[in-house]
Amino acid sequence: KELRSVLSDIVVLITMAPEIEGFLEVLPDIFKNEIIVSIGHTDATYSQIKEAYEFGCARMTHFPNGMNVLHHREIGCVGAGFLLPMKLEMIVDGIHTAPEFIQMAHKIRGSEAIILVTDSLDATGLNDGIYDLGGLKVEVKGNVATLEDGTLAGSTLTMEKAANNFHSWTGCSLQELAKVTSYNALQNLGIHNRGRFKEGFVADLVLLNRELEVEETILAGQSVYRAREG
Repeated sequence: KELRSVLSDIVVLITMAPEIEGFLEVLPDIFKNEIIVSIGHTDATYSQIKEAYEFGCARMTHFPNGMNVLHHREIGCVGAGFLLPMKLEMIVDGIHTAPEFIQMAHKIRGSEAIILVTDSLDATGLNDGIYDLGGLKVEVKGNVATLEDGTLAGSTLTMEKAANNFHSWTGCSLQELAKVTSYNALQNLGIHNRGRFKEGFVADLVLLNRELEVEETILAGQSVYRAREG
């Protein structure tokens, strides 16, 4: 009942941990409201994640962060991300995840499985200093955001930088880059009238130069940002 009271049309995606008691029991109500359940912030076993996937959870939040590590006797969350056909959110900043891990994920799962996210704070683009995150003090220093105990707390990553990092570290094609930065996320969220340069699709576009820097942003056919104008 409490769950039903907070579900609404504006909620489209939530993160849950499969090992929490009652996880499978609440999924039907969540799916009934057309909400996507992503697996994250979890210490679940591989079998628990596999069961969740078979129940309809086909996305992982901030892979491989906030999860147990891969072990040869219990491959856990990371192993599940590599083995099961789930969509993998990834924070491609070289801080949350090593460039080599990004490269490995791309080689194992391919561009069709990866969704780039930033997990970016409101401090992004600002000077180093102390900022607030839901009542918690976050220190930003050298593009790294941490809590007082040193735990990573979000990022200062932009999608432009994430795209450049992914392209540089994996050697992916521009077509693959379009998938991981927009198309895969749209398809996963069930948004099928965006993400393609085609008649009948909403003209939401980001125009890049040869260095993959944003030159212009277009929303619904209207230019809302030009780099030369700021």
